Amino acid sequence: ISFCIRLSMREKTSNDIYKDVSDDLVLEYVNYAISKGLKIIVKFHVGGAAGGGSANIQPTNTSLWIKSLRDIVLSYCDLLGDKIDIVCLSNECTYQTNQCYDDWKNYNDRVKAKNPKYITTTACTDVEMATTVLYDIVDILGGGTPKTTNTDYWNGEIPFFTPKDANGIYTLSTE
Repeated sequence: ISFCIRLSMREKTSNDIYKDVSDDLVLEYVNYAISKGLKIIVKFHVGGAAGGGSANIQPTNTSLWIKSLRDIVLSYCDLLGDKIDIVCLSNECTYQTNQCYDDWKNYNDRVKAKNPKYITTTACTDVEMATTVLYDIVDILGGGTPKTTNTDYWNGEIPFFTPKDANGIYTLSTE
């Protein structure tokens, strides 16, 4: 299950980011999901001033902004520890991440070093794109072929994907 943890800025030009929800609430939801046997993905979403989206984010010092984000994400990594399976470090603010790529890379490296078992995704800049093997992040539990007698299930826009289709780095077509 994916948890999108909302973070905020006081103003659209702020260089600091703060948490919108309490650590206790995050822990409560994560522990509940774990009790149901779910794997945990966390993604952090920074909203601009007055709840605005990523287009509303214009920090005056991007390097400080990234460091503020890094510190909060690392605090969540400390809080959640081994309860996290995947940490999504993607960022819709590619202007900021491209402008200070070294700071962004340091942020990514620090999170990865926090817990070597974390799978991190970093599809956020024009320079870097992480590739993850599907079997590293999901468990394929089973499935079945839809009834061949129901023509509504066949020749549509959504292809069927089965384990035998996952035979390389990319799956470009399915049977």
